[in-house]
Amino acid sequence: MRFIIQWLFTEKYKKSAVPVSFWYFSLIGSFMLLTYAILIKDPIFILGQSTGGAIIYLRNLSLVYKERGTRDKHFNLKMVFVLLIYFSLVAIAAIYYPDIPRKAKVSYTGGMIFAIGLVAQIMFFLRFLVQWLYSEKVKRSAFPVAFWYFSMVGSFLLLIYSVLVHDAVFIAGQSVGLLIYFRNLYFIRLEKKISKCLTEKNSIIFLAVYFVFLLIPAYWLPLFETTDARYAEISREMLASGNFLEPYYNGIKHFHKPPAPPYWFNALGMQIFGVNGFGGVRFFGSVAAILTLYVTRKIAYLLSNDDEIADTSVIVLSASVLFLIVSRVVSTDIYLALLTVLTLYHMFKQIYSDKSMMNAVLIGVYLGLGFMTKGPTIFVFTLIPFLIISIFDRQHKKSFSFTQFLVCILVFLAVALPWYVYVVNVNEGLLNYFLKDQTVERVATDKFARSKPFYFFFAVFFLTFIPWVFYFFQKL
Repeated sequence: MRFIIQWLFTEKYKKSAVPVSFWYFSLIGSFMLLTYAILIKDPIFILGQSTGGAIIYLRNLSLVYKERGTRDKHFNLKMVFVLLIYFSLVAIAAIYYPDIPRKAKVSYTGGMIFAIGLVAQIMFFLRFLVQWLYSEKVKRSAFPVAFWYFSMVGSFLLLIYSVLVHDAVFIAGQSVGLLIYFRNLYFIRLEKKISKCLTEKNSIIFLAVYFVFLLIPAYWLPLFETTDARYAEISREMLASGNFLEPYYNGIKHFHKPPAPPYWFNALGMQIFGVNGFGGVRFFGSVAAILTLYVTRKIAYLLSNDDEIADTSVIVLSASVLFLIVSRVVSTDIYLALLTVLTLYHMFKQIYSDKSMMNAVLIGVYLGLGFMTKGPTIFVFTLIPFLIISIFDRQHKKSFSFTQFLVCILVFLAVALPWYVYVVNVNEGLLNYFLKDQTVERVATDKFARSKPFYFFFAVFFLTFIPWVFYFFQKL
């Protein structure tokens, strides 16, 4: 709540700013979270809330009122009263702490989960220690840029820890916090007129760090959804049998989806890293997520020729809940997203930049791989919009020569059709299954129990892209 108020205050004045209510909410929240941590007997959360945060909050309030000249004569007495309550809670935590490791709801496997939580709380403590020392230096309540970087690192690690221990309270708090920290850094950049936040080189560094954070929880993350389990098992059976052309699920042929690239990459991950959730079935999905972000930046820069817009596109997508979910689920979706943005990049390049045969070839390759990933779904996001716009826009219509268009089609057929031709020849009735069941009936009927009301997808978009969706509607 305190950072939501700070965020709204920041948006109002278009600069990173902190209202006095921030410190009151910090005090109240600190007491409530310390009480909660004691009740659930979690040493990491207790440590985070009992390391002197309340003292720093009170000191900031003192500096705020001193700067305004409105500090009343009983302020110090009130501070003493609040600190008595705070230290009473800390004392309770200290008294009960010896029993906490034994009664804690989490088994700290190899100490790694505990270590992640501990580092996160150290980051969180350091952020306010840095803020306090900086405020004492300038003789007023102020936030250095380092505060927001410490906040981002600490919040990300604490979010990972909260997911691993299945604590919904801290998961909710840290998910929102990350977005707000990003937004504050954005306004600091504008206010100080700093040059590029993410150059091409720095964006690669950002993506490398993001990749590590995607993988860290994967070691402990179970196959938590039916799609996860199905794709992982099919890949495992594919690796065990050596049959990489016909997917099997529990020993039965399973042709709901083609084998490439999801099953093949999952099997490759298991071959390299073993049968597990870390490198086994999630490594190459994380690689696809990073490449999707990278290509998204290239598309944004191609269309805008503006580094700030390109960098913002990466931050918005990487911090969106829907993208974080899709990049972790073992399925076709993240690979389809990558192949979609790759196709769009070369389409836009052909339309607005360099018209070349290489673009046509690569579009054919990516469309073919997309067709191998999830059938004709790839056309919904690429070819169909292009053809519709070409009816009304001359620049789109003239972007490909007849030869380039023909080459694109031939390359697509060469990539997409061989597997389909093979499996249809060796499996009687499969062509009808592909065309009728998996294409027509999946779209036109509810045979697979996947239909939703029309507003469902708008609701998903809205909820999973908060707070960015508000800026989207603002620009409409």
